[in-house]
Amino acid sequence: MRFSTEQVLWITVPGLLLISMYIVGIVTLAAIPAKNYDIISEPLRVFERVFPLSQDRPDEPETILFTGDVMLGRYVETLMAAHDTNYPFLYVDDILKSADLTFVNLEGPVAIDHTQTPNGSTSFSFDKSISNILRSHGIDAVALGNNHTSDRGQDDYEHTVSELSSVDIASVGHSVEAAEPIELKVGNETVRFFSFNDTFPFNDSDSYVKMVNDHATDGIIDIVNMHWGAEYQLSPNADQQELAHALIDAGADLIVGHHPHVVQEIEQYNDKLIFYSLGNFIFDQYFSKDVQQGLAIQLEIDSNDLSIYLLPLESVMSQPQLMIDLDRAFFLEALAQRSDPELQSKIRSALIK
Repeated sequence: MRFSTEQVLWITVPGLLLISMYIVGIVTLAAIPAKNYDIISEPLRVFERVFPLSQDRPDEPETILFTGDVMLGRYVETLMAAHDTNYPFLYVDDILKSADLTFVNLEGPVAIDHTQTPNGSTSFSFDKSISNILRSHGIDAVALGNNHTSDRGQDDYEHTVSELSSVDIASVGHSVEAAEPIELKVGNETVRFFSFNDTFPFNDSDSYVKMVNDHATDGIIDIVNMHWGAEYQLSPNADQQELAHALIDAGADLIVGHHPHVVQEIEQYNDKLIFYSLGNFIFDQYFSKDVQQGLAIQLEIDSNDLSIYLLPLESVMSQPQLMIDLDRAFFLEALAQRSDPELQSKIRSALIK
């Protein structure tokens, strides 16, 4: 079939106009800074479609929200001083307050004599105001079993525990020791939390397995927070996997990991889930896309049946926010591809049951 010149123009000109309009639209959207594109309302609408923000949910399952590393010193402290103390939480405040219990990894001590950590230093110190700031944004409990809560010594570690307790934030874990777990009521459920650090050469992972084995009991959900692995690696190493399996064999029902500063894969072992790393939540690392992406997980407990919703996050200058649309889809697809094959379709749907 042959077309005349007029017919060709009639077909192609409108098509080219449509393509031009599409390109202009994409360029316009791309030119809008991330924190200005209806940043609160649109991600919040996405979140509300999954989780009602009301705490009055008598017939709903109990919920626990977990995030990755929270570091509120160094350049984050500079940003908070330049804007206000709510700066890092501006776009996630409602999310943090939506769960029955919100649990984060606090990556440093609330110091007795605080001095701001210089840029480039990895010996962290947080101002005494941090405890109240965390509480005001819905954080109920923190993991202290990491490599930075001992940055200022044992006295400042104990001071951190005391400061958190004074504003009703529970804490668990120690940089060096296999600390005793804590039990918290989450609605009608009792949940036991462990927090261990396995980043120092002298950390005794066998003692962690023994601690879980000694405490894990039927009828109580046992959740282990693990600080471990190699930084900036998207997949766990053999030591992480071996320890994760041993902890589950000892009685852990769920493992939530952090430390690598990037999101690592998800594995299912003996019907239990292992989140090897949730990545950064609030941090001052900007040198790659991976360190500016994180994952929060919302655990739902319904008669000891566990469901987990995946909440991909992107951070812009230490301000995390929910990913939406294609960014969210691409992130979940990449995470699915490097995770347990049995979980891939569930990861793509952002719900693991």
